[in-house]
Amino acid sequence: MVGRPSVRHPQLLGRLAADSDFRAVFGPRIESTTLALAWVASGQRLGYVTDGRHEGSVHFAAGIALCQAASCVISDFDGNAVHTGPGIIAAQDRESHALLVELVARHRSS
Repeated sequence: MVGRPSVRHPQLLGRLAADSDFRAVFGPRIESTTLALAWVASGQRLGYVTDGRHEGSVHFAAGIALCQAASCVISDFDGNAVHTGPGIIAAQDRESHALLVELVARHRSS
């Protein structure tokens, strides 16, 4: 569930994974990128968060396509279209996505 550190927010994912609100709902794991996104698309995981910028990355393209085909909610850290800003947030539903955006925002400002 947690990806590689970002140059822009190097501690974000560590702080997010340690957040008790995040852990209570999402139970973080470190996974293969495509596998983690495929698990969100297939309903085996509620959400996925990774930081950095990934436009054009072959490591994310298939997983993003799977999530989009499965009608998951996928965006950048600000809730905008994926690849318009930093990070990727994917979730099975809008409620889970909104919670992930809120939790990420909490730790981006730290």
